[in-house]
Amino acid sequence: MIEQTTDSQATLAVPDELFADGDRCCYCWTMRWTEADGTPASSTGVDIFTVRVTFLLMTAVFLRITIIQLDLPSAAAASPSEPDFRLEVIVRKEGFELTNGRERIAAIPTVNGEYDLKALTEMALALKREHPQTETASVLMEPGVNYDYLIRAMDAIRDTELPGNGAGARPMKVALFPKIAVGDAPMGATP
Repeated sequence: MIEQTTDSQATLAVPDELFADGDRCCYCWTMRWTEADGTPASSTGVDIFTVRVTFLLMTAVFLRITIIQLDLPSAAAASPSEPDFRLEVIVRKEGFELTNGRERIAAIPTVNGEYDLKALTEMALALKREHPQTETASVLMEPGVNYDYLIRAMDAIRDTELPGNGAGARPMKVALFPKIAVGDAPMGATP
């Protein structure tokens, strides 16, 4: 019962009728109350919004949107000096090829038709230990390779988690090559 400002009392009844057709739905309700003079009164209404919003919230697909930070060269920038080490990860149909821009460092073939992202991360970690000051890398994609594999390769070389020191220690997130440029792969050797 809901108290009114006058002496009358109101009661909201359970939905009288529920109508559904396909993805559309509504229900009818009746509000009953007693007037100050004791006369019963009622009002009927239809609520399509409550049902619709509830339905949409229950069936909504929640997406995770991720923004990838890329460092692209600007036209006004001076020509940069050649870095000591430059990691290039080439995503080919047959697997990953890692180079330093001039020669091949390693090849990681696909395993059962899947890219070995764990091996890529381990190789990136080993290269980071050899070149701790280097933060930049390039991920190059061969034509015909699914775009999703480019993103996965970027994630694999950007950072990794290492086990913490001591019992019960939390894993530590370590940056590997966070500044990533993307491009087309050169035609050539495969892993």
